Amino acid sequence: MARIAEDEDFAVQWGDLGAVYGKQWVDWTTYEPNGDGSYRKGRGSTGRAGDRSLRTNPGSRRHIIEGWNVAELDRMALPPCHKTYSSTSRAGGSTACSTSAVATSRWACRSTSVGRAAPADDRAAGGLEPGELVWVGGDTHLYLNHGALVEEQLSRTPSGEPRLDILRKPETIFDYRIEDFEVRNYTPQAAIKAPIAV
Repeated sequence: MARIAEDEDFAVQWGDLGAVYGKQWVDWTTYEPNGDGSYRKGRGSTGRAGDRSLRTNPGSRRHIIEGWNVAELDRMALPPCHKTYSSTSRAGGSTACSTSAVATSRWACRSTSVGRAAPADDRAAGGLEPGELVWVGGDTHLYLNHGALVEEQLSRTPSGEPRLDILRKPETIFDYRIEDFEVRNYTPQAAIKAPIAV
């Protein structure tokens, strides 16, 4: 990290993952027909449409966030590991939903490290109200140099009853500010450091 901060040439080559995750989730490159069988680059889709759809039609079975953009894989330092999220919601067991709908989120990983990536990646799988999370893992693995950290984590007993309160609900997900969130009753234990492994 220090070298990325101090060495601009190194940072250009190694300090940017490229067009992964957030870029794909909010700015998927689109192409428009020229009318002669060829295509030109379009404006790009944004996550704002999906955000609106979750609010206005939470029962839709078409809420999908995809990171595997074949057209831009060569612009990514590492193709997305946690690549697909989909969400449906229901109110009471009916398919007609309200804004208090309970979400079922599905999260698919093409490859994941159970010691390092999976515990962080699951944070992106949230829905409207807490509901069910269905996880599908492809190449699920534990790196040899992460064994001790997993053993340490499994030896711990959780403490506290953390709660996240959202203090303000803006028009879109892109309008949130850090002060819109409050975490209460969080009693973290000592950090467990994990070396990078590939």
